[in-house]
Amino acid sequence: MVKNLAMSRQHLENRLKELHSESFGWAKHCCGGDIELATEALQESYLKVLEGRAKFSGKSEFKTWFFAVLRYTILDMKNASKKWIWSEYSNLELKQDQPENYAHKPIYDKIGSALSELSEKQHSIVHLVFYQQMTLDQAASAMGISGGAARQHYHRAKLKLKDLLSDG
Repeated sequence: MVKNLAMSRQHLENRLKELHSESFGWAKHCCGGDIELATEALQESYLKVLEGRAKFSGKSEFKTWFFAVLRYTILDMKNASKKWIWSEYSNLELKQDQPENYAHKPIYDKIGSALSELSEKQHSIVHLVFYQQMTLDQAASAMGISGGAARQHYHRAKLKLKDLLSDG
């Protein structure tokens, strides 16, 4: 039996608002830390959803689907080098990925340095699993790769991080 997945605009807006901080973190990651590009991509992704250019089919969780929409939007923007309009969502508060306790800054710096040594796909898998609490299958879907490829990238990332973060 197929569910009717047509969502009202209000319901879509509520779902997007709930995911805003996490979506910004994923956008920022996909944009290599470029906050301006991440913000623009997020706004364009909101417009795609709210205008019906991207439709949720229910084949995955809403978050996984939206992260894929966001990723493809970023790829399109990078390829086309376009600037996009702002929407009402630009006023929502964004969480910054800054440590609250600066006494731990050396540890955060070491982890950040180790993460930068990973391949792009390995870094993306780690980001989605640890920062966005996605399963490997959800992360694979958001990245547009197979579950097997996601597991392979994740395994290799863990081995490399273990090597880079070990004190010996």
